[in-house]
Amino acid sequence: MNTSKLKFVATTLVSAALIAGCNKSETAEVEGTDLTAQALAAAEASGFRPPDGGDGGELHIYTWSDYIATDVLDSFEKALGVKERRMIPYIISILCYFLCFYVMNIFHMPAFMGSIVVAALFIQIVCAIINIWWKISTHTAAIGGFFGALTALSLIFDFNPLWWLCLVLLLAGLVGTSRMILRQHTLAQVVMGFLTGAAVGCFMFY
Repeated sequence: MNTSKLKFVATTLVSAALIAGCNKSETAEVEGTDLTAQALAAAEASGFRPPDGGDGGELHIYTWSDYIATDVLDSFEKALGVKERRMIPYIISILCYFLCFYVMNIFHMPAFMGSIVVAALFIQIVCAIINIWWKISTHTAAIGGFFGALTALSLIFDFNPLWWLCLVLLLAGLVGTSRMILRQHTLAQVVMGFLTGAAVGCFMFY
C-alpha cells in the first residue's frame, strides 16, 4: 500500500471538509474558484505532493456529510483516481430482495405481492448498473417506482389516479429535498433517480 498516496488523499479530503464547512455557498464554487483546487493547494501547502504511480490501496474516511459539499467527492475521484464504494450496499440490498422473494414463494404469498418485490429488485439492479458510471439516488428511485406502478395500474384497471399521483409527487419532493439538504445528491441525481424508478415500475406492472 502506498502510504504517501494515502496521506495525501487524507490531507486533501480533510482540507476540503474544512473549506466546505466554512463555506456559506451550497455550490463548489467560491467566488469563481474551484473548491477542489483550493483543497489540493491546502494539502500541498501542508507538505504532501500527489505521488506518482503506486499500488493504489484503500482509504476509509468517516465524517459528517454536512461538512462536505455535494460534488466534492466526485471532484476528488476524478482528480486523484479514487472512487467511493457504493456497490457493496447495492449488492446486499439485491440479495435481500432475492431472499424475500424466495421466502414469499415458499409460503405461497399472493402473486401481486411478489411482483412488488420483483419490481423493487429490478429498480435496485438498474440503479446499481447506473452507479458504475454515475451516482444516482435510490431513495427517489424507490418512490419513482411507486409512481410508475400506480400509473401502469391506473391504465390497466381504468381508474383516475390524480390525487394518488399528487400525493406520491409530494412525497417524492420531500424525499429528494432531504437528500439534497443532507448533501448526498445533486438535483440531477435526484431527478434521474425518480425517472429511472418510474420507468422501471411502469414497465414491470404494465
